[in-house]
Amino acid sequence: MKILMYTHNLDKINGGVTFALKTRAEVLADEQFDVHIITHGFSINEQLKPKGYKLTNIYDYYSQSKGQPIGEEMISFQDEILYKDKNRANCFRVFSKGEYKQYRQYKSNGDLMSIDSFSVPWNRNKKYLFKDNQLVKIFYMDSNNKPKLAKYIKYNNCYMTSVVDSNNWQDKVVYNHANNEENKFYDFKFNFVKSYIEIYKIDIVFIDKREDVEFFLKLKTIIPMLKLIFVLHNNHYENYKKEQGIHPSLNSLFKNIEKFHKIIILTKEQKDKIVERVGYENKFSVVSNIVDYDNLINESKTRKNFISIGRYEPVKNMIEMIEIFDLIVKEISDIRLDLYGYGKDKDKLLTLAKGKNVGIHNFISNPKEVMQKSSAFLFTSLYEGQPLTLLECYDVQCPVFSYPIHFGPKDIITNYENGIVLNKRDKKKMAKEIISYIKEEYSFKFEKKASDVFSKERYVKQLMAIFNAI
Repeated sequence: MKILMYTHNLDKINGGVTFALKTRAEVLADEQFDVHIITHGFSINEQLKPKGYKLTNIYDYYSQSKGQPIGEEMISFQDEILYKDKNRANCFRVFSKGEYKQYRQYKSNGDLMSIDSFSVPWNRNKKYLFKDNQLVKIFYMDSNNKPKLAKYIKYNNCYMTSVVDSNNWQDKVVYNHANNEENKFYDFKFNFVKSYIEIYKIDIVFIDKREDVEFFLKLKTIIPMLKLIFVLHNNHYENYKKEQGIHPSLNSLFKNIEKFHKIIILTKEQKDKIVERVGYENKFSVVSNIVDYDNLINESKTRKNFISIGRYEPVKNMIEMIEIFDLIVKEISDIRLDLYGYGKDKDKLLTLAKGKNVGIHNFISNPKEVMQKSSAFLFTSLYEGQPLTLLECYDVQCPVFSYPIHFGPKDIITNYENGIVLNKRDKKKMAKEIISYIKEEYSFKFEKKASDVFSKERYVKQLMAIFNAI
């Protein structure tokens, strides 16, 4: 049986959906399935390494073709003077002959990441992107400092040119120099995936993003034998606070539910809620997330060192964590809270944390090492699916204090066993519960292992039940 998964990228710095998809691919490859992943986004970031599955990026595929030589680009200047940007790490302004020429950004290891090129008086005209110190893409800017055109480059050859959406920097129209074809970007992706499915004789496609549903429904009209499995990773409500309605982003899925072999839900609670609303119980299966288990023991020597890990986005509600922390500090002053992640709310969090014993850190690739040395984990998201971070906490015996979030915490956390799930969102009650824990009024038992409760064996069994019905 040949299985395809489809996503934007496999960047090492990524969200839970990407890691859940990667884990599924690795587990099925271990079970001797022929597993393929197509990524359709262009990225200069470090990628996750494939383990047992075939990984194909659309841009990388066409970069192997002979393109058009681009000539030499002016990357550095003999008389250049560099001024370090005081507000951003590893960034420099470059002057030559008294003129502002470039803004350079380097990675922490010293590799060149990007260059913004400027003309007199101070107008950005190009943006260069680098990967492994090699030029891989050039954006051409208009007079309003908006991207209009992009060239994709490998070994100083342009293999593709695109017209760019100036609002989101994404490709709109692609000129593929490998086969002299001009296509809208949607058609470019569609034709590639269609050919790939036909060449490799793919049987099953896992769809992990709502925005890809119509894409694969269209493919199924051309390849009717294709089996589609959708995985719902998040909240389905239109109004998550009142638990009402179906979110419009799921309309295409539920209106075409009969065209899907299965829809995977991560928790029984959410499955029951959806079936109650849309019916078709036979179309839904519960398959819980898993992580790589280590069965570690918590090493924290104190009860005053708290953490949380996640995207710095409104949905993760990390601002409220700091507000809870403020309530605790009124009674216990020598506690610490460290947040790890990435996202647009980082500056807000830095401002809110200023002058407090709160650390706002970048994304980390070794979350369990940090969890293992922490007293507890705070979790205040507005909504979820089934958070991988809570499984990782469970695996290293790091207790979790969580709001009653839909969905996930109640499936993973048993009160006073491996954490606390409050019965309602209440900052004061959360602070009070944590204060009781710090004062050693109770402890967590951790009588069961995460690897037993959410085992790989159970995960495989759940997936095999779906495949066996095909």
